[in-house]
Amino acid sequence: MDIIDRISRLLSHIAKANQLKEASGKQVGDILTVLGSLQRIVFLSGGGRVDENSYFLVDSDRTELSEICVDLSKTNPCIVAPEDVNRRLSELIREMKQNGWSRKGIKPKIEAMVNSIKEYKGEQAVVTLPVWGLDLGGSPIIVGDTEFKPRPFPEKVEEEVKHIDPKGNRITTIALTSSLGDQATIFENATTKINAAINVLRAFSFPIAHNDVLQEIRIEGDFRPLRSFGLLGYPPGINPGIYKVAHYDIHIGGVIPLEIKRYQPMMNSFGFEEFLKIINSRDKFSRRIIKAVDWLGEATKPDILPTKFVKVAFCIDALVGAEEYNIPDSGKRARIAERAAFLMGRNYRVRNTVWRAMSEIIKKRDEIAHGGSAIVITEVDVDEAGKYARGLLKELLLRSPKFKDVQQLAEWVRKQALLG
Repeated sequence: MDIIDRISRLLSHIAKANQLKEASGKQVGDILTVLGSLQRIVFLSGGGRVDENSYFLVDSDRTELSEICVDLSKTNPCIVAPEDVNRRLSELIREMKQNGWSRKGIKPKIEAMVNSIKEYKGEQAVVTLPVWGLDLGGSPIIVGDTEFKPRPFPEKVEEEVKHIDPKGNRITTIALTSSLGDQATIFENATTKINAAINVLRAFSFPIAHNDVLQEIRIEGDFRPLRSFGLLGYPPGINPGIYKVAHYDIHIGGVIPLEIKRYQPMMNSFGFEEFLKIINSRDKFSRRIIKAVDWLGEATKPDILPTKFVKVAFCIDALVGAEEYNIPDSGKRARIAERAAFLMGRNYRVRNTVWRAMSEIIKKRDEIAHGGSAIVITEVDVDEAGKYARGLLKELLLRSPKFKDVQQLAEWVRKQALLG
């Protein structure tokens, strides 16, 4: 059943339930009160106050309504949120109520609503969000479509920042980006773009396995250091049943912000400046590098070591793992190892070392992903994989001329192999 038929059936059920209720004067299901001016939906159990904007839903219809809102939003997922679909459906239901629950002419209106959701382009706005853990040293920096700006902030922004940083010493940076969407998705889309830009900064600066120096760069409110507790239970026979409560802090990251001016020379040595030149490029190989940097940035975030390792391996795979069907090879593991060896090695000894290391990284990645055998991943493993990922990224970004697609890379590697 397509979405239009599902909505038609749902509205028919709602109309019949409400007609029965109004005819009998008895409660049928839960009350759904629509606050007209705010266009928010509030569920009331049993006998809530009923007005001209109220109608009733039986449990099965309420479940179907929620599922339809989610499914219909998926037809335009980056622009329309389920809440907006719910608002539009509620308008149709209120219209039916005003017409005495008549369904006459409702089908074309459903079709028009579905089409409007699919075709909705959204509103465009510049979204400003506060960022923690990033010190720009007084100069803005642009990463793709996101601009990071230092204090002083515009007056209106300063007013809002004071609510979360009254002393003005924690939030020293704001991020601005253009975003499309409805009232809900416009912020979700902006958050996604800003976090992607933050991942770029992390990929070229943050340690991967362990970070006890740098604060976690984040959109303020994403996550904070936590205060938690543990119960220390005594062993049997020693004061049984007595517990000691111990409070402790969970620290996420280090103690100083990322100072761009201090770290930028190191970042540039890994190809940061060159990356900024291709970040909006549409050629296929540049898109693979952009995705790889995103994986590397994700790998620097707090997580268990096996997950960090897999993210680094995904970065390597995105850089040099794609298959070129016109040039046969011995599979992904051999393909990645060979390409990395020729890119990072200038002689047999270095190439052999890189080949073995890359082969082992992909082997461990597969073992973790498929659970084929018990494997222990240490900080040394993660750091080693990160070193090779950054080295590979550096070679691809700083080389001239750059590869435009996987075919160019594969042909270059084949030529190197033939030359010996």
